[in-house]
Amino acid sequence: MKNILLFAIGLVVLQSCTSRSGITNEKDYQVFLDKKFVQKLKISNDRELTFWKSKLTEDTGSFVYKMQIGDQYLSDFKITGSIDNLRLADSLFGNSAAKLNYTEPVMYFALAQNAITQHRFKEAAHYLAIAEKNNPDPYTVQLLKFDINMELGNYPVAEKALFALAGRSKNFDYIIRKAKYEDYLGNSEQSILEMEKAYKMVQYVNKKSLQNWVSTNLADMYSHAGRLEDAYRMYLTALQSDSANLYALKGIAAICFVQDHDTKAAEKIYQFILSNTKAPDVYLQLAEISKWKKDPAMEKMYQQQFLTAMENPAYGNMYNKYLIELYLQEPAKSQKALLLAEKEIENRATPETYSWLAMANYKMDHPTKAAEIFEQYVLHKTKEPHASYTGAIIYNSSNPTLATSLAKLCEESSFELGPIKMQELKTREKAVF
Repeated sequence: MKNILLFAIGLVVLQSCTSRSGITNEKDYQVFLDKKFVQKLKISNDRELTFWKSKLTEDTGSFVYKMQIGDQYLSDFKITGSIDNLRLADSLFGNSAAKLNYTEPVMYFALAQNAITQHRFKEAAHYLAIAEKNNPDPYTVQLLKFDINMELGNYPVAEKALFALAGRSKNFDYIIRKAKYEDYLGNSEQSILEMEKAYKMVQYVNKKSLQNWVSTNLADMYSHAGRLEDAYRMYLTALQSDSANLYALKGIAAICFVQDHDTKAAEKIYQFILSNTKAPDVYLQLAEISKWKKDPAMEKMYQQQFLTAMENPAYGNMYNKYLIELYLQEPAKSQKALLLAEKEIENRATPETYSWLAMANYKMDHPTKAAEIFEQYVLHKTKEPHASYTGAIIYNSSNPTLATSLAKLCEESSFELGPIKMQELKTREKAVF
């Protein structure tokens, strides 16, 4: 009853705040800007880690204990953003697989999932292939086959895996993947309907982590579709369920900045997140706000903090997208961006990664090659807004009609692109279109 009452109060507050010019209201989320929530979660996770480490000391050969420790390191990564703990989990899962003579599929499922988190998609496919040779659970195989091939850009293979799961159309795991596939097809409305089904399903499951995952993913979908009040409400719902949900706070900060243009509130939330986690992408959010505020010194400082974090080789490919975009802002670093884009094509040849390659070529003053890459690998193959933005820039001079069409697509996803990119598009439209 207490939770229901809190949720009801939250909705009343939200309804009162949406009557103003903006969507967000500090009174809704201020209570969650308290380090005690994350600290409590961290203490609980550390306690579990200590327990399983002590068990391993008693039985140093136990793969079960190593798996448990690996899971706790993964949990710590989700709480603190500590990339080194993600790699430690990798090592423990690999060691456990060796202990079982490389014959236990569950170990390879864990390794594959961890590889996906680290954007090592070909490795994930390799682990899954090993698992398939050892009499694995066929349902889990199809789930991972879908996940991996969507990341690799092997969409027909992913579709086939999804079709193989269709017999379990009322299963949660199927529904969330159906939502992802509909989103890839550009069917935003259907994608949201699928995720709303998943949201209703987990309301009756006593597993907070699952509820929070669905809440924040549904909130993301709402925001991408321009349903920002629904997104805001859902982020608050996630916080009411898990007061340490930094991802939900990140979503609220984005709405503060992009929709309400309340840079002070957004900066406050992002700084709070940074005080609790090592997630380096937050520096780039703060850099974008600084650019919007026309504060180049602060923008440069935050960008450098991100680049300093990237000096840790454990990040691998995880932030290549951001690095490419950052390098392309400086002509002297265009070559670095191009090499990194080419590396990403080797890692996963998707329309999105090809759009990065196209932009890198464009910035290096190869507009014809950029247009050729975009036309062959990106155009009509994705509705991802950043790809449309890239096309609008590339075709600005050579094909103004197409550029205008792509720019209009961007308008439908203006929240996802952010105010700076939208401003750039409008400036170019005014000048050329």
